[in-house]
Amino acid sequence: MLALFIEQALLSVIGMIADASEAGNRSEIAMRLSEAVQRRTQLETLKDRQDQLLLSVIPAYLTDKVIV
Repeated sequence: MLALFIEQALLSVIGMIADASEAGNRSEIAMRLSEAVQRRTQLETLKDRQDQLLLSVIPAYLTDKVIV
């Protein structure tokens, strides 16, 4: 009976450790995903600025050919 209690307690502790580890992993994944989305947004903003700059320096009759 005591052995069963010890086994159950040990399994409970192992389960809690596994749950904490999974929560930490999910938190890290969420943080990395958020950073990736932020970088993607920054890159899109830079590309838009680059496109605007390019369109501001080329002649108007060529802009229709550049915009795809």
